[in-house]
Amino acid sequence: FRALQIDFLVDSPPYDPKEFYHPREIFTDPYVLICPAKHAEESTKEILSDLPQVAHAQTTKFGQRATGIARALGVKQNPKYNFDSSQSVIRFVQIGYGWAITSALCLYQSPMSFKDIHIRRLNSDDVRVLMLISRADVMEELSKNTVGVMRDVYRQLVDGPWSGLSAQCTDMMRAANPAIFEER
Repeated sequence: FRALQIDFLVDSPPYDPKEFYHPREIFTDPYVLICPAKHAEESTKEILSDLPQVAHAQTTKFGQRATGIARALGVKQNPKYNFDSSQSVIRFVQIGYGWAITSALCLYQSPMSFKDIHIRRLNSDDVRVLMLISRADVMEELSKNTVGVMRDVYRQLVDGPWSGLSAQCTDMMRAANPAIFEER
């Protein structure tokens, strides 16, 4: 922003709004608990206590939030595995190394992410709100129009190809974003 090389960025709170104007909500991304599919019938409490945690790196805002959610669920032990990449976290869960807190959007980074996992929705407060943030001198109307386009694409993905990968996960995304899916 300061070097005037970008006009927009996507981030989630908290962020320092001093040099930004027109922060606009794009959509809400629900956090989910994932575990190997063979543990689908176990209670969340059993999964959390019987399997090790596979976690996103603590050096990221996302990883810190996921760890906070795990702590709120009563997890006291440190994660056994930590990764910088969502795909690595998901892959370790898929092959049976443990459970993880991730987000619905992260699961859509690869079509193979849904193979051999079980997904559980967490509390409705366990979400990240993705925001479009613009430079101070960018016209407000442009950021509003950009969010409109982003929401249209998001809605088309959720109602289209993503629902074929996991109807359960897209139902969670719709539930977290009722206004977007009522806009039609």
